[in-house]
Amino acid sequence: MGTPFRPEGSRSRSVVLETLARLWDQAAHRCAAASGERLTQTRLARTSGVPLATINSWATGASLPRDLDQLTLVGNALAAAAGESPLTPMEWSRLLTADQLNGTSRAAGDGDPVIATVDRELLTKPTFSELVVDADPPRAMWKNTMLIITLEARPTRAVVLHGMRPVVLSRQPPRRACFGLTGLYSGGIVPPRMFSLDLDSDPAELRADDVDFPFQISATDVEQFRVTTRATEAEVSFHLELDWTCAGRRGMKVIDNNGKPFEIYPATSEHPELDWGCGGRHKRGCPAERLAADSSRGTVRWFDRATDSGFIIPDTGGAHLYFHRTSLEGESASHLPEAGDRVAYEVQRTRFEPHAVRVRVRNEVGRSRGIHR
Repeated sequence: MGTPFRPEGSRSRSVVLETLARLWDQAAHRCAAASGERLTQTRLARTSGVPLATINSWATGASLPRDLDQLTLVGNALAAAAGESPLTPMEWSRLLTADQLNGTSRAAGDGDPVIATVDRELLTKPTFSELVVDADPPRAMWKNTMLIITLEARPTRAVVLHGMRPVVLSRQPPRRACFGLTGLYSGGIVPPRMFSLDLDSDPAELRADDVDFPFQISATDVEQFRVTTRATEAEVSFHLELDWTCAGRRGMKVIDNNGKPFEIYPATSEHPELDWGCGGRHKRGCPAERLAADSSRGTVRWFDRATDSGFIIPDTGGAHLYFHRTSLEGESASHLPEAGDRVAYEVQRTRFEPHAVRVRVRNEVGRSRGIHR
């Protein structure tokens, strides 16, 4: 079995299971680092008081959580093990509602008619707009970010979009962090709809800068929303909920960061002690280095044939990894990598910074164009 709470098929779209899976990953890593113990579903059943058979059924995707009390108990137990603030019963209730409206248990083709693609654009000229927070394990977050959401319809019929709202999942004081390098969004050709998202207000407030809802999309007529985020007081985890109508059916789509919440770090802080001070070169042991050290796949940022060296952007985020031509293996050694190539590698710690070794270009994964995160 794979990671608990990450089933295949239509139930992989469950936002409740996605949230449980994220908490499980954090809790498992923290338990292993603190005591060397392994987190198990039996242990979760014991600490939460929820029957093991129920947890096993959720973990495999055989059934979806429906009982709010049981879900809150399991979520609280995982949050405690992960060292995170627990979600409130109201927040779990909203996630359950999202699953019901998204038609997670419906047959394929009878559910969500909206396709959402999320990119981002940095609001400052420097490329230091991704942070890696000193958590266990380290967490990549964004700041000074504009979310770019492109929406199109799956069916031939039009879909009416009635409104969109932010749902804050957690807030907490900012932790120490260092900057990571990232790429810039390349832009688009669709005239955008501009929105501002104030994450400091409670509840968070989304405002249209010009034209407001409703909008209409189809397979050939798309809309692009550009959402400027603002957070100055706390780390904020959130997703967006989009209401739609299509062919007499109503529903709601959760828009997030590829199955995980958007995580925004405050743009300003009065506490300089929170900054690791890495600048353009990461300090040994900083969270960006630790996050990259746990990676095994990534994308070539660039490769310089004159120096026979380049850098890799890890899929996990964090520090970019240096590699040399002598680290290439197999066919990769005779066919030099190019920017955008997908690669697999191992991370070797050196005296100064971690390097990628045993680098293999993974042509079967495909080549991306430009730099993506």
